[in-house]
Amino acid sequence: MPINQLSVNVSASNEKASSATRTARSITSTASIILDSNINRKGVLIQNTTGQDIYLGYDNTLTTSLYSLTIPNGSIYEMPEPIYTGDVYAVSASAVTPEVTEFS
Repeated sequence: MPINQLSVNVSASNEKASSATRTARSITSTASIILDSNINRKGVLIQNTTGQDIYLGYDNTLTTSLYSLTIPNGSIYEMPEPIYTGDVYAVSASAVTPEVTEFS
């Protein structure tokens, strides 16, 4: 009886970031870019200490009821691999200013 072989390709990024840029980006109830497109992006942290939830998405149709993910107040979001390098949009119920750190 033949033995079936399972072939799996697994890759992990060993790229290391050489710089970190921290910004405070104002967001409102209208979708706006919180992270500009960056092909050199290696990682992202968004710290939400604003008192409100923040909603993220990948285009300007983002709303507080149509979004990709939520960063609850008091939380830190770390972008998972593979790192998305396009524009990232954010929205909240009212004006807030989270801390954003981008590694490249």
